[in-house]
Amino acid sequence: MNAVELRDVTVAYNGTSVVTSVDLDVRSGEWVGLVGPNGAGKSTLLGAIAGTVRSEGSVALFGESHHKRRELAKTVALVPQHPLIPTAMKVIDYVLLGRTPHIAILATESSEDLAAVADVLHRLDLVDLAHRRIDTLSGGEAQRAFLARALAQEAPVLLLDEPSAALDIGHQQDVFDLIDRSRTEQSLAVISAVHDLTIAARFCDRVVLMHGGGIVADGPPLEVITAGNVGRFFNAEVKIIHDDEAGLVVVPVQKTAASNIRPIV
Repeated sequence: MNAVELRDVTVAYNGTSVVTSVDLDVRSGEWVGLVGPNGAGKSTLLGAIAGTVRSEGSVALFGESHHKRRELAKTVALVPQHPLIPTAMKVIDYVLLGRTPHIAILATESSEDLAAVADVLHRLDLVDLAHRRIDTLSGGEAQRAFLARALAQEAPVLLLDEPSAALDIGHQQDVFDLIDRSRTEQSLAVISAVHDLTIAARFCDRVVLMHGGGIVADGPPLEVITAGNVGRFFNAEVKIIHDDEAGLVVVPVQKTAASNIRPIV
């Protein structure tokens, strides 16, 4: 059984389609990277899977297409690109919100809940920031807190919208390594919108290239992230370097006057 199954998923705002007729299957333990130019529909598709965006078509999670809100929160954790930041809330309390689906109504958190929070704070290098107000953190520190809340949720489907945003290179590597270990150890289905094509190639099992609200390519990184696809759908000239240790590396190069690259519109 697939963790996520999308059939003919369509999202429209004010009569304009943003995502159009998307079919996608994602297995448990698989990391699928959504790539594409700005406005391709990546964030909207993540919202449709998480149930935060109204969509047409079928969104099934572990074979079920209808979930009550609490059960959905136990199944899917979403880290949006621009989360709402609560005023004056401490990091530890914000991360504890991820345990809400596991805490009975009118009950308080258990020792298990507190242990789960302590674990993710440690793994994301947030212990020293646990009692800081989240609205006083730097962009990279806050990004790690957002991810910590999602991991504390312990949902089998993890959705990430640009998880490396605002992270320095050291924490960027730490965060992606942590996500990779978590999905392997816990057999998570991870779907992430990724801006950096090199990172997508390094960590994702599959890459789904979106353009104009639809999927135009789906497969292993080496087959999808090519100079031809980058030129055609991103209107960019790049050199693709294959390295035994780093994997696939995408290097922008200066456009030539004779370039025949034309964006798809």
